[in-house]
Amino acid sequence: MLTQVYDGVPAADLEGLRRTQTPILILAGGREPKAVHRALTEVTTRAPQAVARVVPRMHQCRSWS
Repeated sequence: MLTQVYDGVPAADLEGLRRTQTPILILAGGREPKAVHRALTEVTTRAPQAVARVVPRMHQCRSWS
């Protein structure tokens, strides 16, 4: 997953988040790289139903869908 964070996502793909009505919960560990923390804002500013939280003292939070 970090490869995708560091490589980035095409802006057109991120803009597609504006159309989703699906609730999204994004968790990042407090010890994750800063690039991961910056990615939280990229999603929450575009997806109307997105909520992001940082989990203190965690290194890697795994994603489930």
